[in-house]
Amino acid sequence: MERDRVAGTCNSPPYFDGNNYAAWREKFDIFLDALDEYASEYLTKEWVAPVKTVESKVVPKPRSEWTEAEVFAAHSNKKARNALVTALSSTQFSHIQHIPNAKQAWDKLRVVHEEDDQVRILKLQMCLHNLKNL
Repeated sequence: MERDRVAGTCNSPPYFDGNNYAAWREKFDIFLDALDEYASEYLTKEWVAPVKTVESKVVPKPRSEWTEAEVFAAHSNKKARNALVTALSSTQFSHIQHIPNAKQAWDKLRVVHEEDDQVRILKLQMCLHNLKNL
C-alpha cells in the first residue's frame, strides 16, 4: 500500500514499501540529488569517521578536533541516511536500521532487492540450462 503524498512537494522522498525497487531507486536518487548534491555523493562514496594517530595507534578523532571538511562530510552522510530512512516502510527500514553509513545502507537495500551478482548469474545459468533441456 502506497503512502499518501502531497502532489508536487519536493520535501518528501519517494516512499518505498518493497515494490518496484528499480523505479524507486531512480526516483530516490533524483530526489536526494535535488535536495543536496553533496549528500547524494554519500550513496556512492562511503563516509569514514575521522581518525588520528596517537602514540602509533589509530584512534577516533574527537568531534571537537574535526576539520570543517570532516564536519561537512559527516553532516552530508547523515542527511543522506535521514532521507533514506524517511523514505522506507517499517519493513524496509528493518533491513538497514543498524547501519550508520548511508552508502552501506543503500548497498544493503540493493542486495536485498536486486540480489548480488553471483545469485543473478546462477539464476541465469539455471534458466539457460532449463532452456537447453526444453
